[in-house]
Amino acid sequence: MLKIGLKPVFRVRANDQDITRALQDNLISLNLTDEAGTKSDTLTLTLSDTAPGYQLPKSGAKLELWLGYDDQAKNMGVFIVSDIELSGPPSQMTIKATAAPLSYNSQSFGQLQTQKTRSWDHVSLGDMVRTIAKEQGLKPEVAERFSTINIPHIDQTSESDINLLSRMAKDHDALVKPVAGRLLFTDKSKGKTAGGKSLPVINLVPGDIGTWKVSMTDRSKYASVTTRWQDVNTGEEKTVTAGEGNPTLKITHPYPDRQAADAAAKSRYQSLQRGASRLSITCPGSPELFAEGGLSLKGFRSGVDGEWIMTRVTHTLDGNGYSSRVEGESR
Repeated sequence: MLKIGLKPVFRVRANDQDITRALQDNLISLNLTDEAGTKSDTLTLTLSDTAPGYQLPKSGAKLELWLGYDDQAKNMGVFIVSDIELSGPPSQMTIKATAAPLSYNSQSFGQLQTQKTRSWDHVSLGDMVRTIAKEQGLKPEVAERFSTINIPHIDQTSESDINLLSRMAKDHDALVKPVAGRLLFTDKSKGKTAGGKSLPVINLVPGDIGTWKVSMTDRSKYASVTTRWQDVNTGEEKTVTAGEGNPTLKITHPYPDRQAADAAAKSRYQSLQRGASRLSITCPGSPELFAEGGLSLKGFRSGVDGEWIMTRVTHTLDGNGYSSRVEGESR
């Protein structure tokens, strides 16, 4: 349930020192955008910067945010200051920070974006993720089904680790995201953690929402997906198709057996078909709303009622109070 009528609060620690009181009287707005997938979550603080003004924060400073109501603020993550903007009149300071994908003290910060050239042979998708996680000093969290998917061969040519994993995630309808010292590789839009635990689903009725909009579009231009696999008994290359008709999306790299090829075709087909309906809502702020979490809408109308996956959540705290904007797609 969304909390309505309670006093919104926030708390910020900068390099482990509480600076909330220094910010409270001069906060113009706080915006936190939580993104699905590899896009970095972002935090923007806009402050009144009247004389003598704030001490300029250093790029690379660590900010930790709590957001919520009364004395029940929720930890929303750790962010690293990336940009500082001064403007006027009136004098303002805008601090922009991005979510720390690695542990803050890690020497490998940012190396997920470093281009590499190497080949992967006869490795499971799960082991690929675990290897990259270990190289970056991250804790891997991999959904069980990816541990059984074998990759006979794939080249990583002048390509970053995160781009390679994003390619694999696209082929297998997965979500990959580095966050808070972990490297997640889990089923997309299944409402479960990498360990298989169900994520909480937020139930909303019309009275919980300020405004809502649903856009319905055509399904994917692809009517089917084809994968290929090598029959070790006959040496023959065979294909598996999910969906029916043309045009067909062909996944180029081979799979070790029919089961893996079939699973990949179905996953990619489901990914292409999902999201025919897009949801946008505004509502009283709730820190319980987060990207990749589930929504259940009831009491609206057909086409709106049902299960949704949040793809982006923006939390805003300003002179008008605390509000959340949610973008999502049909599950």
